[in-house]
Parts: sequence; structure tokens; C-alpha cells
Amino acid sequence: MSDLELEARLTCRTCNATPYLLYRRRNRQPNGQPLETFEHQLWPATPDVAPPERADKIVCPKCSRDLVRVAA
Repeated sequence: MSDLELEARLTCRTCNATPYLLYRRRNRQPNGQPLETFEHQLWPATPDVAPPERADKIVCPKCSRDLVRVAA
């Protein structure tokens, strides 16, 4: 069973695409005890979506507009 849980969807308000999903995983201590911090991972929502070109500016790959974060 994976520790990953879906946290949000990154959605384009212009074309209504949801190209990326944001997952989180709880960090753990070396002994396996959970911490109160999370590691975040961005994944393409479908196999035909390429990873974002820039980590600091994630835009819609279809229309190059800014994406909004929608809670899962």
C-alpha cells in the first residue's frame, strides 16, 4: 500500500483541462515513525502530458495559461 495521497488537482480555468495532480507523502523518521511534515510530488494526470518545463511556473500544456489548485 502506498503512502501517497492525492492532495490537489491543478486545473486550467481557460480550457478546463486538469493536466497535473499533486500528491503528498508523510515524511518519516529513520525508525519509521511519521513526522508532521510532507513531501509533495507533481504528476501528469494522463500519459500524454509532459512534465512542466519550469518548476517555478507551472502552466497548462494545452493553452499556456496559469493553473489553479483545486482541493481533491
